[in-house]
Amino acid sequence: MEKPDLHTIVRYVVLQVPGFAAALIAAYLLLRYTGLPAWSVWLGLVLWVMKDILLFFWVWPSYCVPGAGNDAMIGRTGFVVDWKEMEGTVKINGILWRAAVRGYEATLAPGTVIRVYDREGLTLFVQPEQE
Repeated sequence: MEKPDLHTIVRYVVLQVPGFAAALIAAYLLLRYTGLPAWSVWLGLVLWVMKDILLFFWVWPSYCVPGAGNDAMIGRTGFVVDWKEMEGTVKINGILWRAAVRGYEATLAPGTVIRVYDREGLTLFVQPEQE
């Protein structure tokens, strides 16, 4: 499996900032207006951050941005999940994509390893991977 690039990591961290800011405000309000011990509030903040760190390893493919052009998905490999006639569903980096073939007639069986050679919107154009 691929590793996340720096852009994906930065995007994830930046998108976690509003939630962490809300947790900080809640911690401040808890410390100021309740009788909770300070250590319990700090523990809650640490657990909040640890949750975000642990979840990153599960959800990072969702934060990948395929770039401004179509070139980021081209060349990626995956496998066929479901296929009927000229189109179907493929899985690449744990994400399901709509896919199609063009230029030749091909029925792809589930489990077939594929490579992306073009993209149009959210539809990937694939061909069977050469062994």
